[in-house]
This record gives sequence, structure tokens and C-alpha cells, in this order.
Amino acid sequence: MKKIILTTTNSVEFGTIIEYMGLIQTCLILGNNAVSEFISGFTDLFGGFSNTLRSKFDELYENASKEIEDKARKKGADAVVGMKVDFEELAGKGKSMFMISIVGTAVKVKFDSEADEDKYSNEELYVNNTALNFELTKDEILRKLNDLEKRNMSTVEEWNPYLTDEQWNFILSYSLPEYAERLSDLYNAPKPSDTTQENYPRYIATLEIEDAKDIVYGNIQNALNVDNVDAEKIKKYKSIIKQLNLFDAKRLIGILNSDGIDINSLTPLLTLDKDIYRESDLKDMEELLSIFDNLKDKGRKEEVKGGLFSKASKIKFICPNGHANNEEVEYCETCYLNIKGLTITTVKEIENYRKKVLTLRTLMSNLK
Repeated sequence: MKKIILTTTNSVEFGTIIEYMGLIQTCLILGNNAVSEFISGFTDLFGGFSNTLRSKFDELYENASKEIEDKARKKGADAVVGMKVDFEELAGKGKSMFMISIVGTAVKVKFDSEADEDKYSNEELYVNNTALNFELTKDEILRKLNDLEKRNMSTVEEWNPYLTDEQWNFILSYSLPEYAERLSDLYNAPKPSDTTQENYPRYIATLEIEDAKDIVYGNIQNALNVDNVDAEKIKKYKSIIKQLNLFDAKRLIGILNSDGIDINSLTPLLTLDKDIYRESDLKDMEELLSIFDNLKDKGRKEEVKGGLFSKASKIKFICPNGHANNEEVEYCETCYLNIKGLTITTVKEIENYRKKVLTLRTLMSNLK
């Protein structure tokens, strides 16, 4: 495995940077339980406790550095330059955690000679104990989560909480998308534990943004089946999107283009936001708006013949569910749907979304 050079400088010794491949970053957290254990178990404030805590910080740094190396390797980089490391204490609600964040620029390097390149590429392979314990813990939790397949999800409330606090602390300290499916099973259970409800959104926040969106929008799409809308599930994942600003018009387009989707249950997602809107985001948002504007009629206007006492025929509005209404009625007086199958709330949500899109277009135009 090729060694990745990590340096706080903006250059690489014995080499020339030939390509800048973008910023990479990672954030890892030392959870509340781990910190509490240190505080409750120390014998010498200036000896045992400080050494134990320092070793945990060293472990946290090693794991964060390994994650930076892995991300750089996936990009095809040779080094990460301008690396900055920051430790920060996060405190609140009686809890205390430590976070390490590392950021740097991935680069391709042309070395001055083959001998210089060999200094890095021919390093003897090794595995440290931290990496070994990390993999063992990760696999242990994954095996436990995979055991969910053998269980009856209808009775899941009987054995929640399923993960210990120590295991949750591990999960929340790293970005582990391989846990997503099973953790979603826990979160989607009939009666998820308080621990699961609290930690699952925090788990989503640890993931790369595209991985997080895959999970959240995938679960929402499953809940939008017109024959079996899961309003509670939609509400839960909408809350996660709101907390993390994960609005994504392109993914909503994908959902709308699927068969059997209940549009009235989807449009509340139009009220959500993202941190930054780029030109490509705006184009996706305009395409999404165009889909709503071009929805086909599900109801119809038709001529209905008069009854026994009237030979005159009348135009009636037949709603998508087949209810007959007077021609001038916009929303069915029985099921409250308009000719396109939308409720008045849905129409208002689309119009508010239209205002957002038009405002963004104006702001974007002013920047040119």
C-alpha cells in the first residue's frame, strides 16, 4: 500500500507539486462515556489520568490521520499538504466530548528522483495496535447489527436498546456508512429506544454528505408509496434533513419520477433548506418546479346529463377519486383534491417553493 505523505507545510521535500486535487477533511469525536471513565478512574491528576487521556488523544489523532490518508489515497494523491489539526472540547447538557478535526489539500507530486520516491513507496508495511483494535471493534458491531436480519422487526421494541453506550460512542466517532442499513432498521422500528432516536441523526451527521443523502432520501422514498404512506417515517427523516440542511432537489426529482409516489406527502420537503445554493442546485430546483407545473390531470371536467326533471346537461368536475362536483369547484368537496390530485396545502407549498426559486434566480443573476 502506497504511503501518503502528511505535512503541515505547503510543499513536499524532494518533490514538486504537479496537481492540486482539492481539500479533504475529517472530524472524529471522543465520546462522553470515554471522558467520564477517565475522570472517575484516575488516581493521580498529574500522572495516571493525564497519561491515560493523552494516550486517548494520541489514538484519536492516529485514527483521524489514517482516515485522511485513506481519503487521499482514494483520490489518487501522493501527499496532503498544509495540514491543520485542531482539538476542541464540546460541552453541553452535562456532557463533555473532545473532537479532533484535520484538514489539508490532496496533491500529486513529481519526485526529484526515483530514489526520493522510493523513500515513501518502499516503506515496510506495518499495522499498529490502534488500527487492529479499530477493525476488531468495527467488525464486532457489524456482526451484531447483521444479526437483526434473524429477528422479527415487528417485535423489535422488546429488545431495544440493541447497542451499548460504548458501541454507540464508537459508531459516532467515525464515518461508517456500512452500518447504515441496520441502524436504519433500528431507527425505523415500531418503538425505537430513546438512545436510538437520539443517536441515529447524529450518526447520519458523521457520514459524507452524499452517503447521508442516499440513506435519508432512500428511506423517504420507501415511505412515500401511494398505497401505504408512512407519515411518521417521513416526519422523522424530514426532521433529519432539516437539522443537517440536506435539501436536494435532484433527489426529489428522482423520487417524483418513480412510480406510485404520493405527491401530497412529498411536498412538505420543499420547505427545507441547504447551506449553500450553487448554479447547478438552482437548475435542479427549476427542473423540479417544472415537474410540478406540468403534472397531468388526474381528474376531469365532463358533461353530465340532467335528471328526470331537467333535460339540460351540466359540466361537472370529477375529482381523481371519482367524486362529482359543480364545475366551478376547484377542490373536491368530499376528498379535497384538485384536478391534478393535489390538496390546497400542497399547492401552497409549491407556490412558496416557486418564490424561493425565483428569489434565488434573481440573487444568482445579480452575482454575474
